[in-house]
Amino acid sequence: MRGVLATVESSVRSKLMLRAALLSAACALALAPARAGQEMKFSSLLGGAVTFTTPEAWQNPSHQGTDVVGLLQMTGLYPAEEGKNPEEARKIVARIWLSASIENDTRSLKERSDESYVDTYHQPPLHPDLVILSDAFHGGDWRTVASKETVRGKPQVNLARFGLVDKRWVQLGVTLLTDGSDPEPLKRAVTDFNAMCESLKIDGKNQLDTKLNADKILERLGAGEKK
Repeated sequence: MRGVLATVESSVRSKLMLRAALLSAACALALAPARAGQEMKFSSLLGGAVTFTTPEAWQNPSHQGTDVVGLLQMTGLYPAEEGKNPEEARKIVARIWLSASIENDTRSLKERSDESYVDTYHQPPLHPDLVILSDAFHGGDWRTVASKETVRGKPQVNLARFGLVDKRWVQLGVTLLTDGSDPEPLKRAVTDFNAMCESLKIDGKNQLDTKLNADKILERLGAGEKK
């Protein structure tokens, strides 16, 4: 599965870049965030084929979707310091998105997603300082990845989950705008991410052998001692 021909790689990479561009355009032009005081809760995409439960900390959802493709975006705010008034304490921002689509060329897509985190999650290509903090395959259908990088001079931690079941492709991404020097927000974000991964199903199917470990991520970030 991991030995993909160069021509297949080029074709699939182009499709992924086009899909990313289309989803970005949909987000910029068509997604309307929830109005102030308006409660909006989403629990499925692709006409109910993809189901999930969003954590309470993930709010302000915006949604675009059909039975063929869907995109959900949310924002999370995690207090950087314990014991302070949430209105006064500085908060770490998490940007969350979940996309789903029907895929007919599942063989090529699975080959790409199994082989390279670079081309499945990040478009445009990764920054040269990217470091993979955790990378786990779950059976033949799911993958979970954590990484860190610097974008426009600002550090961020990325959490990602991919799934491909019955020609349905799902991607969950969380970008936490932090370098890990404040451990508590990262721990909370990882807990929420794990809960979302556990609930995320395609046609009622899921596999999550090992959840992300916040302490190990912090250790790799060099912030393990700041608990």
